[in-house]
Amino acid sequence: MSLSFHFHSTAVCITVCCFFSSGLLAQYTEGLQQLNDKKFTEAKTAFDNAMQEDRVLGLLGMSKYYSHASNPAFHLDSAYVIAVRAETLFKRLTEKEKSKLEKDLLDGSPIKNRRAIEKLCSEKALKENTLEGYIHYLDLVKKSNTPEAKTIEENRNKLAFEKASTIGSLEAFTNLFDQYGNSIKQKSVPIYRAASYKLFDLYTQANGWSANTRFKEKYPLAAWARDSTILAFENARKSRTNGLEVFIKKTTVTSFAQIALDTLSSRLLRRGNWNACIQYLKIWPEMPRKDSIWMRAYQNYRLSNPSPQQLQVFTRQNPGFPFPICSKKTKRLRWTFTFGPP
Repeated sequence: MSLSFHFHSTAVCITVCCFFSSGLLAQYTEGLQQLNDKKFTEAKTAFDNAMQEDRVLGLLGMSKYYSHASNPAFHLDSAYVIAVRAETLFKRLTEKEKSKLEKDLLDGSPIKNRRAIEKLCSEKALKENTLEGYIHYLDLVKKSNTPEAKTIEENRNKLAFEKASTIGSLEAFTNLFDQYGNSIKQKSVPIYRAASYKLFDLYTQANGWSANTRFKEKYPLAAWARDSTILAFENARKSRTNGLEVFIKKTTVTSFAQIALDTLSSRLLRRGNWNACIQYLKIWPEMPRKDSIWMRAYQNYRLSNPSPQQLQVFTRQNPGFPFPICSKKTKRLRWTFTFGPP
C-alpha cells in the first residue's frame, strides 16, 4: 500500500510541476502549430516530447494528431481512444490543477477535446449510414448521451430489423433479439412491436400453435406479443364471424391469420347462412374447405329460391361457384349437382 501511495504522490507532484513549466506548454503549442501548418512529422515529434514530461498534454496532442483530416495517419478510432485516456487522467487531478490546465490550454480542455472527436466519429457514422458503421460507432463510443448517439442507436436498430426482415428466418429474428433486444425495446418502440409479432409468427410457423407456451420461456422480451395475439384470437373466436374477420385482416400474411381463417371456415360450414358463406368466399376465395362452403351456400339458397330461374341467378351472380350447372331430376323435381362431362 505504501509503495502505491508513493507512486501516486510522485505522479501528482510531477504533473503539478509540469503545469507550471512554460517549456512543456511551449512544446505542446509548437505541436499544435505544426498541425495547423500540416507538418505532421514535426507535430508528432513535439507531442511525443511532451508525452515524456506529462501524459495529459502528450495524449491530448496525439488525439489531435490522429483526428486531423489531412494527416496521412488520420485514424478517428485511435484519436478517440487516446482522447478518452487524456480525459480520464485529467479528471483525476484536483480542481485547482484542472483549473490551471484549462486556463493554459487555449484550444480547450481534454473533456471538450474528447467531445469534439466523438462528434467527428458520429458524423462519420451518420454519413456512411450502414449497419456495420453504426455497430462500430456504438462499440467504440460507450455510454454516450448525445443526440447523435441516440440517433445512431435508433438507426442501428432500424437497419438491423430491416436486415432480419430481408432474411425472414426465425434464426435472423432470434439473433436480432439476442443482440439488440433491450435497445430496441427502450429506444425503438415501433420496431420492437413489429419484431416481436414477427418473431412469434415465425416461431408458430416452425413449431405449431400448440407450442406457444414455450415461446414465453424462450423469448421473454417478446412474450407480450404471444399473450396479446392469443387474447385477441380468443376474443375473436368467442364473437360472431365478423370478429374473426377483423382479426384475420389485422394479421394478414401471418400464421395467425391462417389459423383464424381455418376457424372461420369451420364455423361457416357448420352454421353459416348462404349470404355469409358467399360474403367470406368473395373476400378469401381460397379459404379452407371452400368447395364445401360453396355447396352449403348453394343448398341454403335453394331452400328459399327453388325455381330454376332463381338458381340461375345464383350461378350468374357468383362466378366463383366451382360446380357445374345443375340438372333437373324430372321425377322428383329436385336439383342436384352434376359432376363430370355433360
